[in-house]
Amino acid sequence: MPPPRCDLPRRCISVLTAQESVISELIESSPASNDDADVPDREPPVEDRVPAAASKNFIVLMLYQVVLRVGWIFKTESVIMPAVLDFLGGSGMLRGLLPPINRVCQSLPALMLAGQMQMAPRKKIWLCVCTVLMAICFALLAVGFYLLDAHPVTLQVFFIAIYAIFFVATGMTQVLFHTLQGKLIPVGDRGRLLLVTNVVGVTAAVGAVWICMPAWVTAEGVEFHWLFATSSIAFFVAAAIAWCVDEPAVISEAPEAVQGIRARYAEAVLPFRDDPNFRRLAIAAALFGSTIMLFPHYQSLGRGGLLGGDFRSLMLWLIVQNLGTAAFSMVVGPLADRRGNRIALRLGLIGVTAAPLLAIGLVWTEIAWAFPIVFVLVGLTPVLLRLFMNYTLEVAPTDKHPSYLAAISVATGLPVLCSPVVGMMIDRVGFSPVFVAISLCGVAAWWISGRLEEPRCSGLHGER
Repeated sequence: MPPPRCDLPRRCISVLTAQESVISELIESSPASNDDADVPDREPPVEDRVPAAASKNFIVLMLYQVVLRVGWIFKTESVIMPAVLDFLGGSGMLRGLLPPINRVCQSLPALMLAGQMQMAPRKKIWLCVCTVLMAICFALLAVGFYLLDAHPVTLQVFFIAIYAIFFVATGMTQVLFHTLQGKLIPVGDRGRLLLVTNVVGVTAAVGAVWICMPAWVTAEGVEFHWLFATSSIAFFVAAAIAWCVDEPAVISEAPEAVQGIRARYAEAVLPFRDDPNFRRLAIAAALFGSTIMLFPHYQSLGRGGLLGGDFRSLMLWLIVQNLGTAAFSMVVGPLADRRGNRIALRLGLIGVTAAPLLAIGLVWTEIAWAFPIVFVLVGLTPVLLRLFMNYTLEVAPTDKHPSYLAAISVATGLPVLCSPVVGMMIDRVGFSPVFVAISLCGVAAWWISGRLEEPRCSGLHGER
């Protein structure tokens, strides 16, 4: 049966608070509690930290994400990166390689290194290093595409290799950012951080595209080296901003459970094995992840089916996709803070599920002017990824945040392994059957998300 609808009434909150107060008094009076009092690495609750530091960290983490988004818009996965392969003569199957490279490189290294990231006294150092690596990757791509003397196949191999390294760094960056968020930002402010980050970030990113891209994009092609150079500069700036986070050092000793490959694997699968609610969340995340397989093909469908291969539409699609992200954040961010992440997830999944059907319908009816609406809905994807992470932070034990975050990232990425097959099927049977099948996966994700617990009512808070 689906869980009951939760409106978080004041009566429920007061009862839970009273119960927690009694439990807290019992714990403080126990011998074990007194023994733990001298443990040096125990963190105070986020809400008990200095307000000035909390406000500073909110602003710094917001600015980090804003600058990162400015860099990201010039390498958007649904528009720019597949267009690079189209420019180099890649097939649908080659475009289909991008999502699995993205998700595997983003998920598995972060999962295997989650223990090391958790034990790091200051996560911001790892965050800075990984963000610098992202910047270096795009600096290399900018140089490679500026020279452009190599054979197209050589450039394809070079591009895909750098792409893979970039997403290793990106996956670790995402886990580290959300771990820092869980450490420094109170649970009731995370939806506000999502909202402010997306609104300010989209405004800055769209402004950068509006100013820069008209000189770099023509009907025949794109000067990709300038796009990649801009991304690289933005990532370097984001790394410098991350260094300003006011993060208290927390010294943790390495538990034996993370020593060796087998033990790391056991640590990684623990959330799936021991937490039924998390298993349901992982299944919903995996089904949602299947919609990411269509990212490289939206722009190809629109340019080939409606616009005759014109590259100039890329700028408009980038802008509307990012505006869609901001608009949806203004709805789901406050909704997540007030009503919980579960209902916000369900609302977002409706839009993601509708995007493939709308794309096919517009091509069938040859309504070219309305195709940008598809990218407005695609703009929901980064919002949903953040909501999955925020829900995970609520249900995960505090000391297991990196493991749970990496595990949900793996769940989201698993279906994307089939992306080359999806690209090959598009080459053989066309866009319509594949897009409809993926949309049905989105429907299943929406249905399963309705079976998740609402941690703010059910007492599943991993952070209490």
